[in-house]
Amino acid sequence: MGGCGNSSSAPLGIKRHHWMFTAAGFSFMAFVLLVMSCMAVFPDVKLIKALPWGRGHDNGIHTYVGLTAVVQERDDTWAEKSGQTITFWSGIDCSSIDMYGFNATTALNTTQRCESCKAASGASIATAVVGAVTQLLQINGDIGRSTTAGDLNCAKTVGVLSGIWGLGSTLASLFIFYFNCFTTDLGTMRAGSGFICIVVATCMKLMDIIFHSCLKTPEALHKAGGEEGLEGAGAGGGSAKGRYRPPAKAAIVPGGVEDTYD
Repeated sequence: MGGCGNSSSAPLGIKRHHWMFTAAGFSFMAFVLLVMSCMAVFPDVKLIKALPWGRGHDNGIHTYVGLTAVVQERDDTWAEKSGQTITFWSGIDCSSIDMYGFNATTALNTTQRCESCKAASGASIATAVVGAVTQLLQINGDIGRSTTAGDLNCAKTVGVLSGIWGLGSTLASLFIFYFNCFTTDLGTMRAGSGFICIVVATCMKLMDIIFHSCLKTPEALHKAGGEEGLEGAGAGGGSAKGRYRPPAKAAIVPGGVEDTYD
Protein backbone atom coordinates (compact mmCIF):
# COMPACT_ATOMS: atom_id res chain seq x y z
CA MET A 1 0.00 0.00 0.00
CA GLY A 2 2.96 2.32 0.67
CA GLY A 3 3.81 2.55 -3.05
CA CYS A 4 0.29 3.62 -4.02
CA GLY A 5 -0.44 7.29 -4.43
CA ASN A 6 0.45 10.37 -6.43
CA SER A 7 3.91 11.19 -5.07
CA SER A 8 6.20 10.51 -2.12
CA SER A 9 7.43 14.09 -1.83
CA ALA A 10 4.90 16.48 -3.39
CA PRO A 11 1.46 15.02 -4.15
CA LEU A 12 -0.40 17.24 -6.62
CA GLY A 13 2.57 19.60 -6.45
CA ILE A 14 2.20 20.25 -2.72
CA LYS A 15 5.18 19.57 -0.46
CA ARG A 16 4.89 16.60 1.88
CA HIS A 17 4.82 18.58 5.14
CA HIS A 18 2.28 21.06 3.80
CA TRP A 19 0.16 18.17 2.53
CA MET A 20 0.07 16.24 5.79
CA PHE A 21 -0.25 19.29 8.03
CA THR A 22 -3.33 20.20 6.00
CA ALA A 23 -4.63 16.69 6.70
CA ALA A 24 -3.83 17.20 10.39
CA GLY A 25 -5.79 20.46 10.28
CA PHE A 26 -8.86 18.66 8.94
CA SER A 27 -8.40 15.96 11.59
CA PHE A 28 -8.18 18.56 14.36
CA MET A 29 -11.35 20.31 13.19
CA ALA A 30 -13.04 16.91 13.09
CA PHE A 31 -11.87 16.28 16.66
CA VAL A 32 -13.40 19.55 17.86
CA LEU A 33 -16.71 18.70 16.17
CA LEU A 34 -16.66 15.19 17.65
CA VAL A 35 -16.12 16.60 21.14
CA MET A 36 -19.05 18.96 20.59
CA SER A 37 -21.25 16.05 19.53
CA CYS A 38 -20.21 14.20 22.71
CA MET A 39 -21.75 16.95 24.84
CA ALA A 40 -25.14 15.33 24.24
CA VAL A 41 -23.95 12.43 26.40
CA PHE A 42 -24.12 14.56 29.56
CA PRO A 43 -27.57 14.91 31.16
CA ASP A 44 -27.30 18.69 31.41
CA VAL A 45 -30.14 20.95 30.25
CA LYS A 46 -27.91 23.66 28.77
CA LEU A 47 -25.65 21.23 26.92
CA ILE A 48 -28.50 19.19 25.46
CA LYS A 49 -30.37 22.32 24.35
CA ALA A 50 -27.20 23.73 22.77
CA LEU A 51 -26.01 20.53 21.08
CA PRO A 52 -28.92 18.08 20.73
CA TRP A 53 -28.79 15.15 18.35
CA GLY A 54 -32.46 15.68 17.58
CA ARG A 55 -34.96 18.48 18.09
CA GLY A 56 -38.56 19.21 17.33
CA HIS A 57 -41.61 21.33 18.11
CA ASP A 58 -45.18 20.13 18.12
CA ASN A 59 -48.30 20.62 20.19
CA GLY A 60 -46.69 23.36 22.30
CA ILE A 61 -43.61 21.32 23.20
CA HIS A 62 -40.01 22.07 22.23
CA THR A 63 -38.02 18.84 22.42
CA TYR A 64 -34.23 18.44 22.57
CA VAL A 65 -32.94 14.88 22.28
CA GLY A 66 -29.64 13.94 23.90
CA LEU A 67 -28.00 10.53 24.03
CA THR A 68 -28.80 9.89 27.68
CA ALA A 69 -31.70 12.28 28.35
CA VAL A 70 -34.39 14.43 26.73
CA VAL A 71 -35.18 18.07 27.54
CA GLN A 72 -38.72 19.41 27.09
CA GLU A 73 -40.01 22.96 27.13
CA ARG A 74 -43.80 23.22 27.32
CA ASP A 75 -45.44 26.54 26.52
CA ASP A 76 -48.31 28.17 28.43
CA THR A 77 -50.94 26.09 26.64
CA TRP A 78 -49.97 23.26 28.99
CA ALA A 79 -51.07 25.32 32.01
CA GLU A 80 -49.64 23.78 35.18
CA LYS A 81 -47.48 21.41 33.11
CA SER A 82 -45.73 24.29 31.35
CA GLY A 83 -42.03 24.86 31.93
CA GLN A 84 -38.79 22.98 31.37
CA THR A 85 -37.97 19.40 32.32
CA ILE A 86 -35.21 16.89 31.70
CA THR A 87 -35.87 13.15 31.65
CA PHE A 88 -33.44 10.27 31.27
CA TRP A 89 -34.19 8.02 28.32
CA SER A 90 -34.56 5.14 30.75
CA GLY A 91 -37.42 6.98 32.44
CA ILE A 92 -39.41 7.78 29.29
CA ASP A 93 -42.63 5.82 28.76
CA CYS A 94 -43.01 5.34 25.02
CA SER A 95 -46.64 4.29 25.39
CA SER A 96 -47.48 7.90 26.29
CA ILE A 97 -45.04 9.74 24.12
CA ASP A 98 -45.82 13.37 24.89
CA MET A 99 -42.11 14.14 24.52
CA TYR A 100 -42.82 14.31 20.79
CA GLY A 101 -45.75 16.62 21.18
CA PHE A 102 -48.54 14.15 21.84
CA ASN A 103 -50.50 14.20 25.09
CA ALA A 104 -52.41 10.98 24.54
CA THR A 105 -51.63 7.31 24.24
CA THR A 106 -49.92 6.70 20.91
CA ALA A 107 -50.34 4.06 18.25
CA LEU A 108 -48.37 0.83 18.55
CA ASN A 109 -46.17 1.72 15.57
CA THR A 110 -45.14 5.04 17.14
CA THR A 111 -44.42 3.35 20.46
CA GLN A 112 -42.15 0.86 18.73
CA ARG A 113 -40.30 3.64 16.95
CA CYS A 114 -39.85 5.47 20.24
CA GLU A 115 -38.30 2.35 21.75
CA SER A 116 -36.07 2.05 18.71
CA CYS A 117 -34.93 5.64 19.15
CA LYS A 118 -34.14 4.95 22.81
CA ALA A 119 -31.98 2.01 21.78
CA ALA A 120 -30.27 3.98 19.00
CA SER A 121 -29.48 6.83 21.40
CA GLY A 122 -27.84 4.46 23.86
CA ALA A 123 -25.82 2.75 21.12
CA SER A 124 -24.64 6.11 19.78
CA ILE A 125 -22.89 6.98 23.05
CA ALA A 126 -20.01 4.64 22.23
CA THR A 127 -19.85 5.94 18.67
CA ALA A 128 -19.52 9.55 19.83
CA VAL A 129 -16.95 8.93 22.57
CA VAL A 130 -14.77 6.39 20.71
CA GLY A 131 -14.86 8.58 17.60
CA ALA A 132 -13.44 11.55 19.53
CA VAL A 133 -10.72 9.48 21.24
CA THR A 134 -9.54 7.70 18.08
CA GLN A 135 -9.41 11.01 16.23
CA LEU A 136 -6.41 11.93 18.39
CA LEU A 137 -4.59 8.90 16.96
CA GLN A 138 -5.49 10.08 13.48
CA ILE A 139 -3.94 13.48 14.19
CA ASN A 140 -0.78 11.80 15.48
CA GLY A 141 -0.55 9.72 12.30
CA ASP A 142 -0.97 12.81 10.11
CA ILE A 143 1.85 14.63 11.87
CA GLY A 144 4.07 11.54 11.84
CA ARG A 145 3.83 11.20 8.05
CA SER A 146 4.62 14.88 7.49
CA THR A 147 8.36 14.08 7.30
CA THR A 148 10.22 11.43 5.33
CA ALA A 149 12.00 10.31 8.50
CA GLY A 150 8.74 9.64 10.28
CA ASP A 151 6.93 7.91 7.42
CA LEU A 152 6.64 4.13 7.15
CA ASN A 153 4.60 1.72 5.05
CA CYS A 154 2.76 0.58 8.16
CA ALA A 155 1.94 4.20 9.08
CA LYS A 156 0.19 4.72 5.75
CA THR A 157 -1.61 1.40 5.98
CA VAL A 158 -2.85 2.16 9.49
CA GLY A 159 -3.86 5.69 8.47
CA VAL A 160 -5.93 4.50 5.50
CA LEU A 161 -7.48 1.37 7.01
CA SER A 162 -8.32 2.96 10.38
CA GLY A 163 -9.86 5.89 8.55
CA ILE A 164 -12.01 3.58 6.42
CA TRP A 165 -13.04 1.55 9.48
CA GLY A 166 -13.91 4.70 11.47
CA LEU A 167 -15.83 6.17 8.55
CA GLY A 168 -17.85 3.00 7.97
CA SER A 169 -18.69 2.30 11.61
CA THR A 170 -19.67 5.91 12.32
CA LEU A 171 -21.85 6.15 9.22
CA ALA A 172 -23.61 2.91 10.17
CA SER A 173 -24.44 4.25 13.65
CA LEU A 174 -25.58 7.61 12.27
CA PHE A 175 -27.90 5.95 9.77
CA ILE A 176 -29.38 3.80 12.54
CA PHE A 177 -29.99 6.90 14.67
CA TYR A 178 -31.40 8.83 11.72
CA PHE A 179 -33.90 6.20 10.59
CA ASN A 180 -35.04 5.43 14.14
CA CYS A 181 -35.38 8.99 15.46
CA PHE A 182 -36.03 11.35 12.55
CA THR A 183 -39.37 10.25 11.19
CA THR A 184 -42.80 11.83 10.76
CA ASP A 185 -44.23 9.14 13.03
CA LEU A 186 -42.42 10.87 15.89
CA GLY A 187 -43.80 14.33 15.31
CA THR A 188 -41.54 17.03 13.84
CA MET A 189 -38.19 15.60 14.89
CA ARG A 190 -35.18 16.69 12.84
CA ALA A 191 -31.40 16.67 13.12
CA GLY A 192 -29.97 18.82 15.92
CA SER A 193 -26.65 20.65 16.00
CA GLY A 194 -24.87 17.81 17.81
CA PHE A 195 -25.88 15.32 15.11
CA ILE A 196 -24.82 17.75 12.38
CA CYS A 197 -21.42 18.15 14.08
CA ILE A 198 -20.68 14.42 13.97
CA VAL A 199 -21.89 14.16 10.36
CA VAL A 200 -19.49 16.93 9.27
CA ALA A 201 -16.66 15.34 11.30
CA THR A 202 -17.34 12.03 9.57
CA CYS A 203 -17.02 13.70 6.16
CA MET A 204 -13.67 15.09 7.30
CA LYS A 205 -12.55 11.51 8.02
CA LEU A 206 -13.02 10.86 4.31
CA MET A 207 -10.75 13.82 3.54
CA ASP A 208 -8.06 12.33 5.79
CA ILE A 209 -8.28 8.98 3.97
CA ILE A 210 -7.77 10.79 0.65
CA PHE A 211 -4.74 12.69 1.97
CA HIS A 212 -3.10 9.47 3.22
CA SER A 213 -3.91 7.60 0.01
CA CYS A 214 -2.38 10.25 -2.27
CA LEU A 215 0.93 10.40 -0.40
CA LYS A 216 3.35 7.58 -1.15
CA THR A 217 5.83 6.45 1.46
CA PRO A 218 9.54 7.27 0.77
CA GLU A 219 10.99 5.56 -2.30
CA ALA A 220 13.67 3.89 -0.16
CA LEU A 221 10.96 1.81 1.50
CA HIS A 222 10.01 0.28 -1.83
CA LYS A 223 13.52 -1.05 -2.49
CA ALA A 224 15.31 -4.10 -1.17
CA GLY A 225 15.31 -4.22 2.58
CA GLY A 226 12.08 -2.22 2.96
CA GLU A 227 11.79 -0.50 6.31
CA GLU A 228 14.77 -2.47 7.61
CA GLY A 229 16.93 -0.79 4.99
CA LEU A 230 16.38 2.66 6.44
CA GLU A 231 19.13 4.31 8.39
CA GLY A 232 19.19 7.70 10.04
CA ALA A 233 20.21 10.90 8.34
CA GLY A 234 20.23 13.53 11.04
CA ALA A 235 21.99 16.89 11.16
CA GLY A 236 25.75 16.72 10.68
CA GLY A 237 25.65 13.17 9.33
CA GLY A 238 24.40 11.70 12.61
CA SER A 239 21.90 8.90 12.79
CA ALA A 240 18.26 9.37 11.89
CA LYS A 241 15.71 7.27 10.12
CA GLY A 242 15.20 8.26 6.57
CA ARG A 243 18.12 7.29 4.31
CA TYR A 244 18.31 4.04 2.38
CA ARG A 245 21.35 1.92 3.16
CA PRO A 246 22.24 -0.68 0.48
CA PRO A 247 23.07 -4.20 1.58
CA ALA A 248 26.69 -4.84 2.61
CA LYS A 249 28.95 -6.40 -0.06
CA ALA A 250 31.20 -9.38 0.51
CA ALA A 251 34.96 -9.29 -0.02
CA ILE A 252 37.76 -11.85 0.14
CA VAL A 253 40.75 -10.68 2.20
CA PRO A 254 44.22 -12.27 2.36
CA GLY A 255 44.17 -15.61 4.10
CA GLY A 256 40.85 -16.51 2.54
CA VAL A 257 38.77 -14.94 5.34
CA GLU A 258 35.52 -13.45 4.12
CA ASP A 259 34.65 -9.94 5.27
CA THR A 260 32.01 -7.35 4.39
CA TYR A 261 32.17 -3.70 3.49
CA ASP A 262 29.66 -0.96 2.68
